[in-house]
Amino acid sequence: MANLFEISQELYLIQTSIEDNGGEIPDYLAEQLEIAEANREQKLQDYSFVVKSLKSQAELLRDEAHKLLKKAQQFDKSCDVLKERMLDNVKLFGPVKTPVVKISTSKSIAVEISDDMLIPDMYCRFKREPNKTDIKTAIFNGEEIPGATIIENINLRIS
Repeated sequence: MANLFEISQELYLIQTSIEDNGGEIPDYLAEQLEIAEANREQKLQDYSFVVKSLKSQAELLRDEAHKLLKKAQQFDKSCDVLKERMLDNVKLFGPVKTPVVKISTSKSIAVEISDDMLIPDMYCRFKREPNKTDIKTAIFNGEEIPGATIIENINLRIS
């Protein structure tokens, strides 16, 4: 069976032939049209099965990724707990040096924020993000928003 592009080309050629015939459909074109339409329906149905299968596989992979992420987070937490125990031990009893590893402490300086709402704006970073919902409402209400327009999309629905 031909691919969807080839079937579309065939349908286009048949439609062009019908237009060239002044809109009349000779028997041979009617038969070709019927076959091409049947092929198109079958191909679209087959594509929909593949789409559903791929969606299902993607969902399984997302679920598996979620499980793996949770497992990675558990490992990270275990590392943090072990490192905290090691830090407590080294702070209490001093550094350790073996032929394989050296474990010691070092000092660092960090800023701790107790209430970020009290920090002046000049010390804050802001992410600029357009509010598409408000922009859409404003445009529908007749406002012109520079840099924004309403577009109409055609979406595929498989049911």
